[in-house]
Amino acid sequence: DQYKKETGAEKVVFAGCSNGGYMTLAMALAHGDKYDAYVPICEAVNNDTIDEEEIKALAGLPIYFIYSEDDTTCIPEELSIATYNRLIAAGAKNVHISSTEHVIDMSGLYKNEDGTPYQYDGHWSWIYFDNNDSQCDECQVKAWEWIGSVVNPQ
Repeated sequence: DQYKKETGAEKVVFAGCSNGGYMTLAMALAHGDKYDAYVPICEAVNNDTIDEEEIKALAGLPIYFIYSEDDTTCIPEELSIATYNRLIAAGAKNVHISSTEHVIDMSGLYKNEDGTPYQYDGHWSWIYFDNNDSQCDECQVKAWEWIGSVVNPQ
């Protein structure tokens, strides 16, 4: 509220990757009504630590998960996917997921010796977010477009 007052900002979106993705989801759990949307990237909140009341609260928030399927640091099946599935089951209406099989260079600048796009560590899915290449698996809305259009109903 203070930031919006001081800057005239109409929206504040909380986003972070890895431990920052953990903090993004932790902030959504602790202060869901304080921010307008949340973008946890390769988040690390253990799904087993989120109780059903917290899932119900999160289900009412705009959240856009981003991860790579080959992330060996923050295992998607245990973290992002598990939480996303619980949110959908709880009736979440504005929760999205952008997943990729691998994290590869899409700029054309970085290539392997054979000329194929360079493949980064699977944990580095923030590269897609930073370059506006993250796209919702179901609706194809890019993360930055979603951020621009999201309105928190709270």
